[in-house]
Amino acid sequence: MKRLAINILFILFFAGCVSSSPASSTATVNEKIETPAKPVNKSIVRLTNGDWIPYTGSDLTGYGCDSRVVAEVFSRIGYTVEYGFFPWARGFRLAETGEWDGMIEWADTAEARNAFHVSQYPISKQEYVFFHRKDHAFQWQTLDDLAGKEIGITTGYLYSDNFLNVINDKKYHFQEASTDEANFEKLLAGRIEIFPMERNVGLALLKAKFPPDQTSQLTFAQKPLSTFEPHVFLSKIDPDHQNLIREYDMEFEKFLKTQAYQGIADQCNLQ
Repeated sequence: MKRLAINILFILFFAGCVSSSPASSTATVNEKIETPAKPVNKSIVRLTNGDWIPYTGSDLTGYGCDSRVVAEVFSRIGYTVEYGFFPWARGFRLAETGEWDGMIEWADTAEARNAFHVSQYPISKQEYVFFHRKDHAFQWQTLDDLAGKEIGITTGYLYSDNFLNVINDKKYHFQEASTDEANFEKLLAGRIEIFPMERNVGLALLKAKFPPDQTSQLTFAQKPLSTFEPHVFLSKIDPDHQNLIREYDMEFEKFLKTQAYQGIADQCNLQ
């Protein structure tokens, strides 16, 4: 994952967890770090995955909304998805070397396309927003509106190219914390004024880790800081993957227009 760090919107795990029992007829999970031998069965697609709740997660029903969408599309063209949950960097390496067929929930970049066939369409469209306390009104139009604000950021995150450009500008005040949960604690305590995070991931984390009397104190600005569009990647090592990603793309385009897709996507919309 470090190879893609400049263009990828996130590289860490996330502390939030929405608990539910994994259940899907089209996906299985392997949570061991050891990689089993690659099966010969060509009707199985083995994809590495990670925790980006509510979109992906080893403890979520169907392993999260994005995982469910990908599994459903592959199911419609006759393939069963097997997900393996790993640290993001390890998952990338396993997919890049062909030990696993590919991976999901990664940004489409020029660097990625050197090693992978990338799906034409994003699995979902996600937005980073600024969370803030309700009693400290905040709206913004340009990054200049952030000047003088105490801004929380999480170690290892790369939120957007534009945002990166202002981190070293002295008129902006940044406070770094090791986890998203720690930043929400600082936000609640008034030690920072705003904190950027993917909207639904932030809401899921607040619900999982904070009591209602605290979460009710927070909201977010409607204008997004940036967007993140995760894709399916299939390793170029297997020559069959070029045709497989084409089949996937054609079926995804059809699935995108169905109520079934919208129903899954809506489950990740927590606002």
